[in-house]
Amino acid sequence: MSDWEDFCESKGWNPASEDDYDEFLESLEDDQPRQIPIKPGSDYQRFDSYTEAAAWAKANPGRVIRRAPDGCGFETKIELRNNRLPSAESAVHPPVKEDPIRATMKRYAEIKQLTPHLHDVLANSASNGSRLYMRPFYQDVWNAELSSLSHDQLLRLRLLLLALLEAKRQHLSNLYAAMSKSRKMRRGNYGEELFEVVNSIMEGVLVDIDKQLAR
Repeated sequence: MSDWEDFCESKGWNPASEDDYDEFLESLEDDQPRQIPIKPGSDYQRFDSYTEAAAWAKANPGRVIRRAPDGCGFETKIELRNNRLPSAESAVHPPVKEDPIRATMKRYAEIKQLTPHLHDVLANSASNGSRLYMRPFYQDVWNAELSSLSHDQLLRLRLLLLALLEAKRQHLSNLYAAMSKSRKMRRGNYGEELFEVVNSIMEGVLVDIDKQLAR
């Protein structure tokens, strides 16, 4: 069962229902506080070439690079901070960290808006024990989606995929560690092959994105 199917089952939704998917999207539309940029500090970087910027981004997962506003080179995207003062209630009860499943579904929803075909492969492929049910990945369709994205959209997609890949790699590492400690856990029964295949696909599309950014 895929991550999306697991999430739908937990909510009592039908994974194939457009109405339920719309309801999911509506649940993500929370009121966002006004944001103001932090002035560039020690974490601000500027690069003369994309090669330098891409190398820095790979060495700093989670950080975003973009073309400089003046058109000369690239720079790190300035982080945003919330301009809302904390309420008395929030001071007593600090905000709870977002549920990992909800965070993953938000990423999938954004990926679907940018690249529907890639989303279908990543979110709807599934496994049943040792059997894989992979959605077909068509390179020509993916290439068309890739070429239709703007520079900023490519950077955003790259960030989303890196976050997903890191989470899936960690899950797979934890799974293998648990298997090594328990004789009752048999390889092939926990969807590890699906994770391996999906991770390989994400690694490949990240290479494609970097090539597209370098053009």
